[in-house]
Amino acid sequence: MDDRSSHESTKRALLSKRWDDMNDYADAKTDVIHAIKARAKGA
Repeated sequence: MDDRSSHESTKRALLSKRWDDMNDYADAKTDVIHAIKARAKGA
């Protein structure tokens, strides 16, 4: 799966949940963002 698809699928999955605090939503996608950034740095 490419980075764009990975990011999109993660966001779609997270948006299907109820978030009392949007910071929790942001935190939940942090691992995906870090992985994408690490691959970009390595390219």
